[in-house]
Amino acid sequence: METVGWATALVGSLGGGALVLGYALDQVPALSAKAEKAITALRRLRAAWHGKEGQEDLKDDEPKGDESR
Repeated sequence: METVGWATALVGSLGGGALVLGYALDQVPALSAKAEKAITALRRLRAAWHGKEGQEDLKDDEPKGDESR
């Protein structure tokens, strides 16, 4: 009967781990969107702190296409 107890504990641990991992992975897109907004806000704050008006500082941070073509 000792094996049944270990098997139950193992299955329960694996199931619980899968639930936690699934929940954490479901949060990634929402966290990514929030992080993007926060980074943009921080860049605007930095630009305002350095006395730059508008979003001139943000244009340098935008991804550029492949210029080697």
